[in-house]
Amino acid sequence: DYILVDLEENQKTPPWATALDFLEGCRARLEPRGVLTVNLILGDNQAISEALLRIRRVFDNETLLLADPDHDNLLVLAFASAAPEVPPAQQLNDLGMHWGIDFASLAGRLTRLAAPLSA
Repeated sequence: DYILVDLEENQKTPPWATALDFLEGCRARLEPRGVLTVNLILGDNQAISEALLRIRRVFDNETLLLADPDHDNLLVLAFASAAPEVPPAQQLNDLGMHWGIDFASLAGRLTRLAAPLSA
């Protein structure tokens, strides 16, 4: 299953959308292979860091981050289980030809974030 959080309030992601209780509720509703995607639109690096830390604390498995240099938002994909591996380049190219999407370019912009270390 899939939960998408793509909201903005005054051109920013509302604080409740990355609050621990909201994120924990999302995780509780996901099946083991489920994924939460959050479109983060935050004004400064500190706010982004804090939101990512909360997401990574709730989703203790790997999290993927997709940034687009032409946009201010970040897509965060948080998996209920381990994040999947990126398919081989040839498979990405084949899928891209079929769907008309440059999957290889998207995969090149993915960053895999490991779970934060326990304090």
